[in-house]
Amino acid sequence: MGLATVAMALLLAAIILAVIHLREQPEEKLAVSFTFGLPDNWEFRWVDSPAVSPDGKYIVYSAYTVSAQSRNEVSLWLRRLDSAEAKPLPGTQGGFSPFWSPDGRFVAFWAKGRLRVTGEPVRVAEQVASYTGGPSTGLPSSAFSASENGVLAWKVQASEPDKTQLTWFDRSGKRLGTVGDSAMYSGPSFSPNEDRLVVSMADPKTKMRDLWIMQLLLGANSRLTFDPGDDLNPRWTPDGKWIIFTSTQKGPRNIYRKPADGAGEAELLLASEEALNVEDISTDGRFLLFNFSRGQAEPHLALLSLSGERRRTPFLTPQLREDSGRFSPNGRWVAYRSIGKDGTRIFVQKFTLAGVDSGGKWQISDRK
Repeated sequence: MGLATVAMALLLAAIILAVIHLREQPEEKLAVSFTFGLPDNWEFRWVDSPAVSPDGKYIVYSAYTVSAQSRNEVSLWLRRLDSAEAKPLPGTQGGFSPFWSPDGRFVAFWAKGRLRVTGEPVRVAEQVASYTGGPSTGLPSSAFSASENGVLAWKVQASEPDKTQLTWFDRSGKRLGTVGDSAMYSGPSFSPNEDRLVVSMADPKTKMRDLWIMQLLLGANSRLTFDPGDDLNPRWTPDGKWIIFTSTQKGPRNIYRKPADGAGEAELLLASEEALNVEDISTDGRFLLFNFSRGQAEPHLALLSLSGERRRTPFLTPQLREDSGRFSPNGRWVAYRSIGKDGTRIFVQKFTLAGVDSGGKWQISDRK
């Protein structure tokens, strides 16, 4: 048999195999979806994501009891995907943000400021940075990540994690300088002519905040409030004469104002058993935008008239969590944040005096 005959036979065999392969039907893979709940009196921890095991047979998630005093009272639950029964994982009280080891033998999770694993307690990392979601939720989160091949990375907790440094930046992001020493600052607000800054500064021991005014040109600071409560969210009135702020000096978070020059006592503007938090003041000084919440309920936005009769009116029909409201420079619009189970969005709504939800509303961002 010649070489040409052998080559022809091989070519013919290759063609036959190719035809057979092309006629083969690919294996059909079905996508299966289903929902499942928790045992009675248990709820999912809504800020957490469940973790599926590497082999796809198990799912682990965090949950807390309906009667829990805090959403931090969580634990981990394990469920086979082919079973309707979920079981609590022993030793995971306070655990959240679970993830699996690459071999699927262990579940690691975050609890009480440390990373832990199921089974015999094993400390896998220390000094991991953690953050708190704020007074309305108190929900912690952590700065770590794990790869599928077993590499763990985390952000080391700073030696003074609560301290911050007020810093100047231009609009291009260039760092220009700092203001004051590092301290436990929050809620800075410029005066109308931008030569002064009012800011909440906490005592390192008590964690209670007072208001301070910084003279930006002179570099001098002066304390504005001296009450035993927690003073926060300061805002200047457009005429520069008053500082309006939130304070717990008489118990609940209520809204006060005090002369910006420090003369005189703080005046109560709005009292309620709800928690009231100052957001912004309209450019004409006629309206105060604030958020309110009761207990563990989500906050919502409302308005307080600052001229004439101090009348409180809702800004939106309460639905989702709405906060971080700001007036536009011309006073015609209000931008605010809305948080639901499907993500966080920023809306802009026309500001009118015709009543709740009377103006047009536009969604301008979407972050899930």
